[in-house]
Amino acid sequence: MPIAREAHIRILTKETLDGLVNESQSDYRGRLLERERSILLRYEDGPEGEEGPASTSIHIREGQVEIVRRGSVSNRLVYIPGEWTSCHYQTPMGILGLRVFTERFQFLKLSDRKMRLILSYQLELNGQEAGRRELLIEITMR
Repeated sequence: MPIAREAHIRILTKETLDGLVNESQSDYRGRLLERERSILLRYEDGPEGEEGPASTSIHIREGQVEIVRRGSVSNRLVYIPGEWTSCHYQTPMGILGLRVFTERFQFLKLSDRKMRLILSYQLELNGQEAGRRELLIEITMR
């Protein structure tokens, strides 16, 4: 049976909307469970409201990535290369409809201790263009 391993997770984000670029970096401690055909990565996003920290899960499978965040703001995003996927983004004010077009999905196992996930995608929010995103997720096992 697979055992979850502690991991350091660094997420580099680049958002482009109307020609403006915003870049950010976040670091988390989490756990990684590697199975024969998939990888599950979980971490908490720090304090958030009365409910405590938000929880994020990244499930990497052949040809697909699913990112689920649970907290006062919740979402479920599915990335399939070359396809639009319908997703949701739930806020205290209600649910917003999202569509994601995945331009690039690359998962690299660099060594027994290092992995990298690269995602580039277009985002639509309630039918309106909401820009492009690029995510670089670096995972280092402890």
